[in-house]
Order: sequence, then structure tokens, then C-alpha cells
Amino acid sequence: MMCIPVRVGPFPKSGWPPPSHFAPSPFPPTKASTPSTQSIFWQADDRTTRYTIGLPTLFDHATLLSWRGVNDLARVRAQTADISNQYTANSRLVTASPAQLRQARLEDVPPVLAARYTALPDDVPLRVVALARDVAGGYDNPYDQARALEQFLRQYPYSLDTPLPPKNSDPVEYFLFELQQGYCDYYASSMVVMARALGLPARLAVGFAGQSPDGAGVQTIRQVNAHSWAELYFAGYGWVEFEPTASFTSAQDTAVTLNPNDFTLQYGPPVLDLNTPPPIPPMSPIRPFPWLRLAMVALFTVALFWWWRRQRR
Repeated sequence: MMCIPVRVGPFPKSGWPPPSHFAPSPFPPTKASTPSTQSIFWQADDRTTRYTIGLPTLFDHATLLSWRGVNDLARVRAQTADISNQYTANSRLVTASPAQLRQARLEDVPPVLAARYTALPDDVPLRVVALARDVAGGYDNPYDQARALEQFLRQYPYSLDTPLPPKNSDPVEYFLFELQQGYCDYYASSMVVMARALGLPARLAVGFAGQSPDGAGVQTIRQVNAHSWAELYFAGYGWVEFEPTASFTSAQDTAVTLNPNDFTLQYGPPVLDLNTPPPIPPMSPIRPFPWLRLAMVALFTVALFWWWRRQRR
């Protein structure tokens, strides 16, 4: 599975406003990563936003990378709209093993990043916090806590036929204790909230999940591939993906056996309909390559699907 995160970020319950400014920052070092090169053919009207697998490091067109702070990339955009729909990008993929991630310490997370990505509303339901502690509080490191949350949530049945949360209800609490089934937005958002309840830096990524490349190494991404997942930050390694949705293969359960340089990427228009659940291709489960997440780093319009919907209704 390959994903294009179109929205990723912190957690204000009342909505996800854009940052007030972006500051340039050097690329953060990572202890375990591998380089990748992608050739990208883009078929949507917006030709300024840049997509990569992993953390972008180099483009063959003039490109502006903006940062909220160290290890917190905000967006990647071409510096001119008069550009081709084809470009080449270099990036780095996190390849840290579970053993390495278990050694990452919360006290080594940059304080500003930790504060931003552990924030929760004052009125977060107490039984959501208690459930997170019951599920994962017994583990002695952030990685095993995250895995425990991921595996717990994957027990909930997957369904696109779910109602919106009742008015004035908390969507995560409703999903965990009442609905107990749902689609990716529910799973991913619940993992982010529960991780933050444990003091783990976490963010929700919303984008597109692809399938395996064809025989020519081409990966095609379309609107029907809409998906969301959770990412947790590990000091020294960066953002690591977790897949709490039951119908998707966990990124942490799949060994890396594919050369990331074997990909040519093609996309249709990335248009999301926020009034309906994101459609999933008729496959159960979606198997290959969950470690390859194709990143459109346009993080300045951050939103949580059903919290955003709730504010509009």
C-alpha cells in the first residue's frame, strides 16, 4: 500500500487552521533511512504541489520547502505555476526496525514538536483516556505502546455503512464505545487521540492509499484511493506510520523487500469529497507495500475529516 498524505498535523478539536507562518529549516537527520528516486506524472490542475515517497530532499524543478520547525515539514510547492506535469524527486524513507524504535526516548523529542503533537482538548472524554491506558499503559516504551493501540483498534470491524456521530458527541468516544465499527477516519483519529493521551507525539495523515506497482513499476493513484492513517514521531527517526484500520495491512507487519527506486508514479486529480466516507477499492485486504507512503507534503490545510464535518453540520 502506498499513500499520499494531503493533510497531516496537530489536533485542535474546533478545526484545523493553517499555521500563521512557515520558516525554512535544514533537513533533519535520521538514524535509519534509505534514499529513493521517483519519476512523477501529475494529471490534476494543481501542478505546484510536490509529491514524494518519504521525506523529500531534492527536486529537478525549483521547489520551496517550508517548515514549522525542526522535523516538522509544513509544505512542498514549486516556485512557479508554469511547470510541467512531470518531475523527478529524491527522498528518504524511514527504515528503522522495531528494535531501534524501542530505543527512542520521549525526552529526546524536540519540545516544540512534542507540545504541538501531544495536545488534546480539555474536554477529551475520560473513558477514552482510561481505555488508552488500559490498552497500552503497561508497556515500557513508545513503540510497543503504539503497536498495542494499533492492534487493539484493528479488532473493530471495518464498514463504510456508518452514521455520522450524534450532535454534540465526541466522535472518538462514539466510535470506541457505541458504534464499534467504521472506516479509516475513525480508526486513525482514535489512534491519534489515544496515543496523545499517553503522551506520544501523534498526527493524523489523510491522503490516498494505492496498490502495488504494475510489471513496469508504475503506481497509479486515483480519488478512489482516499485513506487516512496515524503517524507517530520517534526521536532520531522522524514520523513513522501505523495502520489501525482493519482492512489494511499494517506497515509494521510487512518486511521491506522492494527497491523504492523501481517506482514510476502517476496520479489522477486528488479531489476528496468530505461529505462521504472515502471509498476504498474492492479488495480485502489491501496487501502490498504499506511501508511506501507517497507523501504530498501540503500540510498547511490540516483537517480531521469527521471533526471538520461535525463543525460544518
